[in-house]
Amino acid sequence: MLSDNILDRCYAHRRYEVRKTITNVYNKIGTPMDIGKLSFQTELNVMTRSMWGDTIEGQEESLTGVSFRELANEMIGLLGKPNISDFFPVLARFDIQGVEREMKVVFHFVDQIMDHIIEQKMKLNTAKEERASNNREEKDFLQLLLDVKEQEDAEKPITRTQIKALLVNILVGGTDTTATTTEWAMAEMMSNPEIMRKAQEELAEVVGMTNIVEESHLPKLKCNNLHPTI
Repeated sequence: MLSDNILDRCYAHRRYEVRKTITNVYNKIGTPMDIGKLSFQTELNVMTRSMWGDTIEGQEESLTGVSFRELANEMIGLLGKPNISDFFPVLARFDIQGVEREMKVVFHFVDQIMDHIIEQKMKLNTAKEERASNNREEKDFLQLLLDVKEQEDAEKPITRTQIKALLVNILVGGTDTTATTTEWAMAEMMSNPEIMRKAQEELAEVVGMTNIVEESHLPKLKCNNLHPTI
């Protein structure tokens, strides 16, 4: 499900979302922009398009009243929050700091979003059942998981709850860290004009002033390789 072949097939989704973001930035030249928010939404759209062929942009707020970015930040904050119950398990049932209570609220919202996505996918499958069964190439990550769930003879069948947990793990792990890295990379270049100049010169030489960066260009961009995490 996560093979190089599957990832290569998702290239068009990544390219589309990145170009959409570039257009968005270009149209707002001269106005302040939240790079962290922009990067997060781009990464989220790339991930969701690759996993189930659509985005949740705007849907999560209509369902829960909060954005997925807010929920992700809340989850990460709670996961990293010192909890006295971790050191003294006997106190866990009292939830002295309210960590468990807060996490249940967050996951209630996340659960609503994931349930909505799975229900949409299952309805789409019903409408296109014949086409989907005859063409495996059209199956995305979520569809493959649902197929495994429906296999009665599977040695280790997965449940709907496990599917939702896996989707959330991938989305949170693949969006927040990348968005934060992008934001810090931009801040570093703005604070170091010489690094910015070298990066611009390299882009002009490798990509060209009239072209847009493609994934095939990345190995040739040495400035990016100075900081592997960037």
